[in-house]
Amino acid sequence: MGKLPATLALLLAVSSTAQQITVTNAAGGASATNPGVAPGSLIAINVIPNPGVFTGIDPATIAVTLLQSSAPPVALPVRSIAGSIGPVVVLLPAGLPPGAAAVTLQYNSQPSLIAPIQIVASSFGLFTASQFGSGPAAARQTVPAGGTQPNALLHPALPGVFISLWGSGLGSATLSDVTVLLGGRGVRPTYAGPAPGEPGVDQINFEVPSDPLVPDNCYTAVAVQAAGLTSNIATLAKSTAPGPCSSPLALTPTEMASLDNGASVPIGLLFVSGSILHAANGGFVRNEGANFLTTITASSATMSQFVQPAVAEPAQFFCSAASSSPGSLFAWFGSPGANPDFGPSISLSGSGGSLTLIPSTPVPASYSGQVPASAPAATPAQLAPSLFTPGTWLFHGPGGSGATAVPPFSIPLTFPAEFSVANFASLQLIDPTAGLTLTWNPSGFAPGDVASITLSAGSNSEWFTGYHAVRCTAPASAGQAVLPASLLASIPASAPNATIRIELTSAQGVTSSFRLPLAGGESLPVVFQFSSNQRWPVSIQ
Repeated sequence: MGKLPATLALLLAVSSTAQQITVTNAAGGASATNPGVAPGSLIAINVIPNPGVFTGIDPATIAVTLLQSSAPPVALPVRSIAGSIGPVVVLLPAGLPPGAAAVTLQYNSQPSLIAPIQIVASSFGLFTASQFGSGPAAARQTVPAGGTQPNALLHPALPGVFISLWGSGLGSATLSDVTVLLGGRGVRPTYAGPAPGEPGVDQINFEVPSDPLVPDNCYTAVAVQAAGLTSNIATLAKSTAPGPCSSPLALTPTEMASLDNGASVPIGLLFVSGSILHAANGGFVRNEGANFLTTITASSATMSQFVQPAVAEPAQFFCSAASSSPGSLFAWFGSPGANPDFGPSISLSGSGGSLTLIPSTPVPASYSGQVPASAPAATPAQLAPSLFTPGTWLFHGPGGSGATAVPPFSIPLTFPAEFSVANFASLQLIDPTAGLTLTWNPSGFAPGDVASITLSAGSNSEWFTGYHAVRCTAPASAGQAVLPASLLASIPASAPNATIRIELTSAQGVTSSFRLPLAGGESLPVVFQFSSNQRWPVSIQ
């Protein structure tokens, strides 16, 4: 962020309350990767609650003001507020000069809260089905008979169809400055500008190309590049032929129809994790376990969180910076009611041994198992071998009893190789001006295996605190990834809780999906995710 004028810096310095606010593009949310906000765009003001102090926002008391150096304060019109803690969405005036500014928020007759912002020429974010800027994009498409319909799992976008996307933050970017990235492939839009009758909202129209490199998938990646900056990544259902899209989540057309209609469907989640973590008293420990959530329900927006948006090779390998907004915790899932009986225990077994998963309480439809903690070691390389050896493992259940009994099952699963970071010793003190290179043993990885490397400050699992992060993806078989200095500069040197996380995912973020037989001839879609990762604290110069 540019240097604040002295008057605004003084206001920020003397502002001391029990709460804080942050400001982001209203469309990108926590996934926004662009710094700054554009004139004429919608921005989201997020309150960081302080437990015991925060009591919720009374919409009738909200007042938002824009402060710029040598200019009178400007009251900003409130467009919406989500829930009792926001975000509060307001409209920035058009024609603002670029540079440092600040936004104040007052509500419930409390002292004003203030946050710095940077006015930039363009900083576009896509509207999505989730408030966090990810998942299915807000999109409509043309139909042969005339008119439009929502992009949907049963009605994916076909080549030749025209798509309309919505977002905010184009600012001064014109049609020639905008490119749509569909599955990582560039497409020139036919329109990019204000959405009719929607102040602060931008609309982008483009034709789906007949490009064989654009993946056919229920979750094909879509993003927008405007004035050299790339928006948050959303998804579109895309197909070459009419009919349901290709689902990596083992969904049936009936389940897709329910999701398209706004309903939720039952799903099982099998998470297997092999982690190497920094021990509280020094050294490193191995943490391995598995959890099976047997029957929960997920909506279209939450279902998409289990899939990395599909992109063409090598477009899936890129680096991005993110700065989250503190926000409210939310419930992803619901409960469908009666739970199938999978038996007294289930197991995972392979060449490295076996792990028993037993029912957890108070959730009867959840099984978990944990490998006994390893003895701490001075470095990750000195730890005992992992239980989860690479190769074929069996996910086995003996079957249950009663009216909701699940028949016996045995599902083969593929466990990938474990990461072994080679230059660990040089990754304790990070100089962001020099960039950051990580190397690992590339042997044993399949072509679809992807390494995800994240350098973060703060905690990206704590919505009340927010975080800064740089994330890069690379082929796991390459054995190397570089985090560029230009993105590392976005992480403050004084940021707390800085960590590096290196993680293995599959090409689409889902190692496998399968269906388990249930009572009465029905079946349950199950998503299997394997995470092999190492994580340790670092210092940033």
